Formats: sequence, structure tokens, C-alpha cells
Amino acid sequence: MIHIFRALCINNKLDEAKSAWSNLKLNEYDKYTHMLTTFIKTCIAGHLDVAKWLYSLDEVKTELFEPIANSQYMNIYDEYRLNDIFSDICENNHIELAKWYYSVITEITGNILYIQCNILNACLNNKLELAEWLYSLSVSDSTHNYLYISKRIYHNIFIDCCEANNIVSAQWIYNKYNKYDDDTFNNAYNDACKNGHLEIAQWLQSLYRKQ
Repeated sequence: MIHIFRALCINNKLDEAKSAWSNLKLNEYDKYTHMLTTFIKTCIAGHLDVAKWLYSLDEVKTELFEPIANSQYMNIYDEYRLNDIFSDICENNHIELAKWYYSVITEITGNILYIQCNILNACLNNKLELAEWLYSLSVSDSTHNYLYISKRIYHNIFIDCCEANNIVSAQWIYNKYNKYDDDTFNNAYNDACKNGHLEIAQWLQSLYRKQ
């Protein structure tokens, strides 16, 4: 029965899932393992209403998330798991669900969700609405390591976008941060030329001349 319930949730069948839930009997193993898996897969599938409903259930909120909130020290596994869910949601470009999940987790744990790798992936896949939202979360204070975008990350995003022939994202990240050194320009230019990306190569040349 739990597998039918999970399939209903993953396929965005909220009313049917609620009906199945009323007849579902869960032991402690089901509460932790199966309900967690159901919640994660529903989030990855991008079904915001179902995810919100699942989170409202004691078997998810109380059994899975409140112990994290009430513990003095967060287990590193919990941190990785919560970040993996966030990354999967972002990778699938479920922006509204990402915003909801981010607000839920930060309310419970504070800022423990990393944005750097998710901005990189959003740029490489030309998901600029997502990248813009993630960027809006960033801070300039390096002590907030979860939300801080380092110089190295900016450089990596810029180079990787040029190598991937993604000029829109390359221009977007350049407009956010344009303090690139000669090595960064050379790497981006060489990667663009090596892969035959003429438009990006010409754009990089024009930028370099202006410096």
C-alpha cells in the first residue's frame, strides 16, 4: 500500500493520495524510510502542493524534520541529505518548489543550503530565472560560507559557460561579477576557440580590449 501511496504522490495525484493516506498503516520503519523517500521524490518531481501536504503530516514534519531542528548539533549526513534534495529540485528547475523548500529548511536549521554549485548548474543549463533567484540569496560576507560566492566560483562559472558555448549565461555572470584576471580570460578564450565557439571568442576579445 505504501508503494501505491508513493506513486500517487510522485504523479501529482493529491486527492487520491489523501484518500490512500486515510487507509495507510505505518510502522516506525515505514514512517522514516518510506515517507522520507516519498517526500524527496515528490519534491524532485516538482509537485509543490503534494510536497506541502506531505510536509504537514506528522510522519514527515514531526518524525523527520523536527528532530533535526531540535538537535544541538546537526549530523553531517542530515546536512548532506537536505542539500542533495535542494540540488535535485534546482537541477529540475522547479523554482517555486525550490523557494518553498529553501524557506522551510532555513526556518528549521538556519542557512545550511549551499547555493554555489546550484548557480553553476543553473548557468550551464541556461536556467537564468533560477540562477537569478539563487544569486539574490548570496551574501558578500565570506563567513556565511553557505551563501557566499567565492572569486573562484565566479571564475569557474564564467569559464565553464564559455566552454559550453552558453553566451547568455556567460554574459549574465559577467554582469554580476566582472573582476576577472588575465588567466581567467585566457582559459575562457582558449576553451571557446578549442571548441569552435566563434561568437563567444569574439565577445571575449571585445571584453579584453576594454580592460
